Amino acid sequence: MLLSNSKLKNSILVTLSILGVSTVAVVPAYADGANYTTSANVNFTPSQDTVGPVNPDKPDANQPVKPVTPDGNDVKPGTTGPLSLDYVSDFDFGSQKISPKNQTYYAKAQGYQGVSDNSVLYAQVTDSRGTGAGWTLSVAQPSQFMNNGKELKGAQIGISDLSAATQADSDAGSATAGGNMTLIPGTGAQTVMSAKANTGQGTWVARMGKADNLVTEKGDGDTSRTVDNAVSLNVPGSSNKLAGEYTTTLNWTLSDVPSNEK
Repeated sequence: MLLSNSKLKNSILVTLSILGVSTVAVVPAYADGANYTTSANVNFTPSQDTVGPVNPDKPDANQPVKPVTPDGNDVKPGTTGPLSLDYVSDFDFGSQKISPKNQTYYAKAQGYQGVSDNSVLYAQVTDSRGTGAGWTLSVAQPSQFMNNGKELKGAQIGISDLSAATQADSDAGSATAGGNMTLIPGTGAQTVMSAKANTGQGTWVARMGKADNLVTEKGDGDTSRTVDNAVSLNVPGSSNKLAGEYTTTLNWTLSDVPSNEK
């Protein structure tokens, strides 16, 4: 009986050994690794959207701001793309006493909705054409300041310390600003900011002065206002001044002609 069991065990062991050998023999060999190539793509088209104003001190289209007119109202929207004039500050030279002397008055600084901070006055351009064709921003004053048909003779608007800026991490070629200018009523346009071919893509601002051009100007009594002394109005003492408001218009033109071809 014991012998029989022993033979049975040996038989089982042999069988398991044979099965074990059989299992190893049928394991398949795996093939070498394989490669497969795919593609990724994106297509850009010129944008027709309106671009909102940005902070001229730190231009960034991802962080738009809400400028207001000198009297605190909403500003009108800029033009649509793909080459757009997004915003230009109004010039408000305040309420001034009639004087027989030559006088220089400064424009009120740019204010913003919901905040007390001010900035320099500025113009903003966006090029979303995707061609790098360049552009030119110019300004002209077609006529003199007028009050009920009477001209403020000899008055001249001056803009100094113009500089061009875009967002800090932009890899677009640089636009340039015109430096200093005096607007002569009824004469041709002057270049404010421009971009040669292959420059000026994205959003750009022409800053009129720097932060240290902002000063507090005292008015009558306890009144005061912040002005940008890079934008001035020079009025000769010899000019006859009527009581009341004198106004004029400035025409800002953005053309698709690069500065080296203007």
